[in-house]
Amino acid sequence: MPHPNPSYFQGKVTKVVNDQWGLDTSVMSDVEEAWEGGPGGDDVDIIPQFEKLAKEREREIQPEMKKKLESVRKVVCNKEQGAYQTSKGSRKILRATGSSPSERIRVGVDGSLIQFYPNFERTMRESLRALVGEDVEKRADIGLAKDGSGVGAAFSATIIWCACDFVTTDHPDYAEAIFRWGKTAERNAKVVAFVKDSEDVVLALSYARKARLPKPYVEGDIVLQVPPRLTAVWLLTYLVHIHYSRVDPDKKLAYVGGGALWRDVDKTAIEHGLATVGGTVNHTGVGGLTVGGGYGYLSGLYGMAVDNLATVVTADGSILTANDKENPDLFWAIRGGGSNFGVVTEFVFKLYPQRRTVFAGKLIFPGLALKAIVETTETWRKNISPLSGMIQFFAVGPHGEPVVVASVFYNGSEAEGRECYKPFYDLGPIADHTSEIPYEQLNAMENERTQHGSCIYQKGIAQRTLDYPSLQQAFDKVVELTSPENDFSLVLVFEYFNLDKINSIPTEATAFRRDQSATILVNFVWNENTPENLQRARKGAGELVNIIGSAQTKYGTTKVEMLGYTNYDPEGVTGSNEANPDKALLAFGNNYSRLQQIKKKYDPDQVFNKWFPIKPAP
Repeated sequence: MPHPNPSYFQGKVTKVVNDQWGLDTSVMSDVEEAWEGGPGGDDVDIIPQFEKLAKEREREIQPEMKKKLESVRKVVCNKEQGAYQTSKGSRKILRATGSSPSERIRVGVDGSLIQFYPNFERTMRESLRALVGEDVEKRADIGLAKDGSGVGAAFSATIIWCACDFVTTDHPDYAEAIFRWGKTAERNAKVVAFVKDSEDVVLALSYARKARLPKPYVEGDIVLQVPPRLTAVWLLTYLVHIHYSRVDPDKKLAYVGGGALWRDVDKTAIEHGLATVGGTVNHTGVGGLTVGGGYGYLSGLYGMAVDNLATVVTADGSILTANDKENPDLFWAIRGGGSNFGVVTEFVFKLYPQRRTVFAGKLIFPGLALKAIVETTETWRKNISPLSGMIQFFAVGPHGEPVVVASVFYNGSEAEGRECYKPFYDLGPIADHTSEIPYEQLNAMENERTQHGSCIYQKGIAQRTLDYPSLQQAFDKVVELTSPENDFSLVLVFEYFNLDKINSIPTEATAFRRDQSATILVNFVWNENTPENLQRARKGAGELVNIIGSAQTKYGTTKVEMLGYTNYDPEGVTGSNEANPDKALLAFGNNYSRLQQIKKKYDPDQVFNKWFPIKPAP
């Protein structure tokens, strides 16, 4: 989403910068250095710092220059971005031409960059190391020319980059830029960076660091509610343009961009008769679901989404490939450690042969049948086939009647599916919407329940055994809290998959915490985005979790399990809080200490700290 009127500065100075001969680029380094020496941020008076700098260098500030400086509201660090753009171009040339490991690499840089920007060569070498590695950077000879155009060229390069990717608060498309699945997840960022590749992510994050901005927020997590202190952020890095999905049918691998949706993966894979474990809602982002674990209809056969990753490409201050052989510690941490270690710009998933049609759909029962449904479900799930999966919903129907909906799946024919779910058909559903459907439609069955644009609050909890008395109490609470006249609805969701494959993988194999419990999700939806409605949803979710949790303790459900599936915890974005200071420790269990060591190595400054933030080891 390009900005039609890109600019370095906000305020009156914009015209000066964009006009020919409007600003002498030879003073740009002094402006940046003065700004970097002050507190930074918006609406900062840089004149005192600039005067101090001029005095130290025995320079006089001309009245015209002072007038221009008084208009400056924000400074973008041209040196760092210019160095990065130069390095990025060098990287592309090296890729295209190739070079032997012993060959020296000559890089020409305009001499005025060195003259006007102290330490530019050092900054460029830092960028080269991030993009092509230290071994290649050491072979680079940076040559200097002095034709006077370098500063302007670097300046123009940065403006071109900004024109492609930035949307600011005054842009007419700003509301669309911050629009998210749930209204409660919208972040009023001052700048939205629509990155296009790994290098853009590095540039955006590097700028945030160099300009001393508050820590950036990278979109990709399954976050449906953001605490008040996180609703205003400086830089939101959005991966929507990195949405490709391509398949290598011979290797049975899918290469998926960090901003892709699961429907992209489902569609491209099934064209080759292949599939992988994805979510149960196909407009969910691949990234957030995967790094947090990733349950799906195929989990009974192949485990979690994290169990089917072959490789990831991440970007923080550099670009790293992580798999079993390269950066294996990072690969281990990302598989369940969420967004704590960088931005994943590419996932490589293992694919498996998949039949083109499956049996799926919804069975609807009256609320009065709850006891029979609970008893039937408990018996059925003890022998659940890895080819099957069911999601149940306790809800209030369109006419105010309590209903139980069973969304069923069987990876086979209709005849096989009906045999699998015969105990439920025998209960006499009031509606049967099951049939054999194309595989790619499977993960779209719940899309209607999770439409974009509403306010959403979710909370998860674990369930070892179905306990009818507490589930009846919870169902009654769902009916009580649902308020159609106030456009406030609630669904209690139960996910039943065969967990044998998931738990056959050792706990220490990935960072994801594994247990024997089924997942329950409390899901509130409403339209008017007010603090009162959010508090109402949070309170109601807490009541339901307490009802179910109190009963589950007698079946041996642990405190760690009570936290539930981490992707279903909206408070995970706040990390530790007064009520539970060790929430990340609960989320990751015995893997937490190892995650702390890896955090210390890859993100010691806790730049990535928005989802169950891990504290680096001392």
